[in-house]
Amino acid sequence: MPDSADKMRIKELESQIEILAQENMQLMERSEDTMLLGIVSEQVNTAHTMGQVLEYALERISILKDIPFCAFGVRQDNNLIVKEYYFYPSDKPIQKKKISLPCELQDNIKLLCCPDKQWSEVELPIYFGSYDFSPTSLLLIGSKSELTPGCFVFASSDDDAKIYLGNMAALLERLCEMITARMDNLILLDGLRNLNFELDQKVIDRTRKLTAVNKKLSLEIDNRMLAEQELLEERERLAVTLRSIGDGVITTDIHGNIVLLNEVAEKLTSITQAEARGKPLRDVFNIINE
Repeated sequence: MPDSADKMRIKELESQIEILAQENMQLMERSEDTMLLGIVSEQVNTAHTMGQVLEYALERISILKDIPFCAFGVRQDNNLIVKEYYFYPSDKPIQKKKISLPCELQDNIKLLCCPDKQWSEVELPIYFGSYDFSPTSLLLIGSKSELTPGCFVFASSDDDAKIYLGNMAALLERLCEMITARMDNLILLDGLRNLNFELDQKVIDRTRKLTAVNKKLSLEIDNRMLAEQELLEERERLAVTLRSIGDGVITTDIHGNIVLLNEVAEKLTSITQAEARGKPLRDVFNIINE
């Protein structure tokens, strides 16, 4: 028969075993939480749309944490307009995506609640086809982002759901922040793509306009060069004509400055065309009326 000392020793060992079992349970829970964070992070970071982000994340949270109803919605007064959800007890679509919430929830970002008879404003149960879901506890976690304002909802119908959801509030809040951050990134990336597209369109339009202007300018330059060439040829023909005339001929511009002298005029004025060009007529050929 064990004596009192042995009994005391046995109780101490049992107590230590119980402590170790609790520590192992906590380690397992932490390991599960870490795994869930890793899985959700991997899934949301490979998603390319906000719908995919919510679909992947809500499904993993619901299955791995045994939360029947996980959803994300936009709050309008005391209503929650469900945008995306996962409900593992039934694959039927939700019949009504607007869920009325108690007035007490209107201004709170996060609240753990247990709907009961005094909260008649809550429209429960939530119907999925012929399946009615009447949660005993709701955990609401509001998005802190201005880009994706909304509210995450986690609901369970278990008797100890309030304690269970309350213990997971910190983990779920961290997961919601992860999901929201990814959705914000997708919105920013989409905005950046739109800006790049608009910039590319502006560059294309600007290039098209510049090309049209350059083409028009090139055409004007060609026409100008052609006109100058024609004018030069006309002057050459005129010069040949003037040189062939037997009389002295002096041509001036509208200001009376000499433009051209033929050979006879050069002999009469004793000055060459090169020397006379640009000079006033009176300095080269002065007519005296006697």
